[in-house]
Amino acid sequence: MTKIFRRDNLVRNTKPKERVSDKRRKKNITVAFRVSSEEYQKIQTRVELSGLKKQEYYLQAILNQKLYAVGNVRTFDTMWKRIEEVDEHLQSIERVDELDPEILHTLETIVEILDSHDRRTEIMKDKD
Repeated sequence: MTKIFRRDNLVRNTKPKERVSDKRRKKNITVAFRVSSEEYQKIQTRVELSGLKKQEYYLQAILNQKLYAVGNVRTFDTMWKRIEEVDEHLQSIERVDELDPEILHTLETIVEILDSHDRRTEIMKDKD
């Protein structure tokens, strides 16, 4: 078996690529999920038609959609814990400018879930 060699002019003046440490990256968390082959093809089609990179498409699709929650014990337990965290933070601050943006986002998400629940309840009442 023969070895493959690089031309001298490609080898000279090149430095090996440095591995970027996760500590220096701004986005160092991976999010992954499994889909069927049919779902994958549908997602690929949407990504291609959007003209966005996959990452940007996924971020927009996830973060900019209306949030609908399934009401079960786990959902309400999680929501209750988050409300307690928000309450603790609000009790600990003295001025509005001390408000943690993460806490504000949590509160906005909870309000969005409750608002969607109210709208669905009204729709169900109108059907009856």
